[in-house]
Amino acid sequence: MSSTFRDLAEPRANILDKLDTVFEGVGMEEFIPDGSNSQEVCIRDLKKSDIVIFLISPYYGTLMDTCSLISECKADCPMKTGKGCISYTHCEYKNTISEGILHQTYLVEKGWDAKDLKKEALEFRDEIGKEMWKGIQDVNDTSLVKLICNNLAKRIIEWHTLDILNFQQFCDREEIFNELINNIDGKVEVYGVGGIGKTALIQVALLIQKLKGKKIISIGIPKSYASGSGFESFRLKCKNDQYIAVSQKEITINDVINALAGARILFDPEEFIKKPKNELVELLAKKLRNEENLTVFIDDFHLATKDVVNLVKSLDNIILSSRKNTYIAKTEICVIGVDEEDREDLIKIYSREELPKKVKDIIKKISEGHPLSTELLVKNYQNINFEKLKDFNLEYADDKQVKDFYKRVIEEIYSSNKKALVLLKNLAVINTDLKNNINREVVYQSYEIDDVKKYFKELVDTGMLKKREGKEETYEFQFVHIQDALEDIASHEYHLNAVKYYNIKNEIVSKDINNRIESLYHKIISNPSENLIDEFLIIVDNQIINNYGLKRLIDCGKNLKRLINENYKRDMETALKNLYSRLEAAYMEELMEHFERIRRDPIEFISTTAVLLTAIGENYAKIGSFEKAEKEYQRALKIYKKISRKKPALYKPKIAMLQKYLGNLYFKFKRFKKAEKTFHKALEIDSNDSEIWYSKSCVESLMKSKEKALASLLSAIKLDKKYIEMAKSNSDFEYIKTSKEFKKLIED
Repeated sequence: MSSTFRDLAEPRANILDKLDTVFEGVGMEEFIPDGSNSQEVCIRDLKKSDIVIFLISPYYGTLMDTCSLISECKADCPMKTGKGCISYTHCEYKNTISEGILHQTYLVEKGWDAKDLKKEALEFRDEIGKEMWKGIQDVNDTSLVKLICNNLAKRIIEWHTLDILNFQQFCDREEIFNELINNIDGKVEVYGVGGIGKTALIQVALLIQKLKGKKIISIGIPKSYASGSGFESFRLKCKNDQYIAVSQKEITINDVINALAGARILFDPEEFIKKPKNELVELLAKKLRNEENLTVFIDDFHLATKDVVNLVKSLDNIILSSRKNTYIAKTEICVIGVDEEDREDLIKIYSREELPKKVKDIIKKISEGHPLSTELLVKNYQNINFEKLKDFNLEYADDKQVKDFYKRVIEEIYSSNKKALVLLKNLAVINTDLKNNINREVVYQSYEIDDVKKYFKELVDTGMLKKREGKEETYEFQFVHIQDALEDIASHEYHLNAVKYYNIKNEIVSKDINNRIESLYHKIISNPSENLIDEFLIIVDNQIINNYGLKRLIDCGKNLKRLINENYKRDMETALKNLYSRLEAAYMEELMEHFERIRRDPIEFISTTAVLLTAIGENYAKIGSFEKAEKEYQRALKIYKKISRKKPALYKPKIAMLQKYLGNLYFKFKRFKKAEKTFHKALEIDSNDSEIWYSKSCVESLMKSKEKALASLLSAIKLDKKYIEMAKSNSDFEYIKTSKEFKKLIED
């Protein structure tokens, strides 16, 4: 974001705050001193940017005395010839044009008839008049941010279509991307085999929707959100918009209810869950149809239960991703390999070095533009005998054929290291939905493989496993589709080894009911027998089992049902009914926990929430995120105002404190009118806060309100004499420093 600062501080801050919810917005506000001068910092950041937005006003800005980048600058600039000086914003504009950086230019149309206008400002206006730009009548118009973001969203799509803007870690597919964008307000299903890039494609489109002001809700199974799946920027920027289903195996109507409750669309989820299923589906559909500014995305829709499918059938706008077409959407988009002309770009995304041409040609032919397959081949090409893979063709492969390909590639990568391959296949059956799996120390003690530490390290070094973020000694698969493929072919031996893994983990990591449940699950798969029914029934009686454990036990019970005789039939039916009831209750408990705590002790709980919101606001203020800081402070203020009605003596001071924080925030970001008004409100509650009086006097001086500034400063000094010395050196008082009254104040 490039503009003059003094006259446009507030609008540019609002624009940057909004852009930063989707992209990495950069302006001089983020400048961190590193020894470079202002011009060097500006141009360095500009050259790193994909897009620059210019907001040009009649206030031209400060002229640069010297240019420290003349030797490397490509721009046509008077400072090179010594014929004149230009401003920082003008310098950024000239560099953007000369470097060919994508940009949008907005011209503030008021003020160009001022008599004291700099001639350089008029020359700058004439210069931008030679290209496309948009006029802005009023920079304080509340619709300005929306206008710029909507225009930017439109241009991003245009630039991408023209192949002059590419997304990092995402290979183009312009045609199907445009088809998705053009139909995104309707019902769309994107389908194709696993690892083909469906989720990433949709998530890029969702980011653009968010830029346009849409609210996003994304629902998927845990592996849908694993690293290595989807578009990284979406995972980072839309953390609060993503809901992870309880089960790895299905997406239920309760998952949808949880997602809507988390997004504050449902405020009474318990009332919905009590409804009969057919009525529940209709109520949810009605609720979603009434949300005009909402985009819902369900990933792995092929795992949706019947209730979810019925819900989707009754909706007109939703985005689905599935491995095979369910024929439920008006717009059906089939995703196959990346187009041939883009496969070179796909290889570049994944390669750490320049690959030999022969290798690149083979990879392009074998993978047929399948993203995950390309990544596997590129990162491990030195360990692969491509002759053994040449019979594969993934262009129109189904899910089974793609999985077969993954298996063959893995076999090739570890063809000279069979022990590493055996270890990888064993680890594929370990449940990585549990956040404390895969534990490295437990692996070392569980698998009877010579030099197991060496082979575990090799799996990490070759990129098959990676460390879990924020977890010591814990790892996960880099590619969830690879884990799925290997798990499908796991032998009984691997499941028996998993039993040993969970038993040892229970001993050396923690006594955890989920370890017992996982151990039972693998016993049932590896060696099913009636003896396991007793173990199942004993575990079911344990009352401390979380949602995940309940779901896994239901899977165990279903697998055991086919073994039971008449002696166990009633016990098993009772146990399964018990598990289903507990799972439904657990869903309810999870949804209602927040509301129950409020009902038990509303004021204490709500005040704790206000404290947390205040702390969040302070953190946002420290990093310069105005809009987010203001939002959290306002939320906390609203809570304190409400609960102060019952306990005014306790919470009125909290209101004054929040108003002081808000005033300081407005002051920092030069919203002087708001700052003065907010400080005034704080002083109505606590007139003995000298800091507020002093800050208010600074604001009033900057607003050129002499009498007010002097009166406020006098109040501050009466409460604390330290403000005399502070006022002497504070540049905020430049407007009143020469007055007799000010001099008398600081002398007396």
